[in-house]
Amino acid sequence: KPGSSPQKALNAGSFGAAALAIALIFPGAYFVIGGSRFGGSDGSAFSWLGIAFSSVVGLLAGTLIGVITEFFTGTDTPPVRRIVNACGTGSATTIISGLGVGMMSTLPPILIIGAAIAGSYALSGLYGIGIAGLGMLLTLGIQLSVDAYGPIADNAGGLAVMAELPPETRDITDSLDAVGNTTAAIGKGFAIGSAALTALTLFVAFVEAAGIDPSLI
Repeated sequence: KPGSSPQKALNAGSFGAAALAIALIFPGAYFVIGGSRFGGSDGSAFSWLGIAFSSVVGLLAGTLIGVITEFFTGTDTPPVRRIVNACGTGSATTIISGLGVGMMSTLPPILIIGAAIAGSYALSGLYGIGIAGLGMLLTLGIQLSVDAYGPIADNAGGLAVMAELPPETRDITDSLDAVGNTTAAIGKGFAIGSAALTALTLFVAFVEAAGIDPSLI
């Protein structure tokens, strides 16, 4: 609708997909695993409920990373407005402000990924960490669609200029392109978060399979 934010529409799709995935995780896990239990290397055992919750932990972590990414890269958020204000005093302050905001933006996702690792490990051990990485990718379909929105909007703006369309057309495509840059960053956040969990699982699995003493690493 005219005047409405395209970011809200895209967020509605992402949050709706996450809610639907959470609703289906528990019956899906019970259907696949049932009453069997997975044993850890330390003698512990985990049920289907712990594995389902591990998946939910990963999904919530990915969603939070997306929300934080939008906060630091959105079109009208406090961090972005600070960078805009710095632009009025020259290129040097713009670079310093942007670099500072970029550095600050890395802290919350690190804390979220660390909490997801600790929570999923407590629920289902090392296997739970891998399942958390999988849970982060449960909404991959909508995330890829939202990520692909960015270059489409960007190319639409370029076509509007080459076709010499009225300036108001370019105003619309610019607003869509700005949201597209945010959605691209959100997609990268999901990819990095799931890769961190998967890399940790693969590394530990390699150490165990190779018979390497973890204290030597």
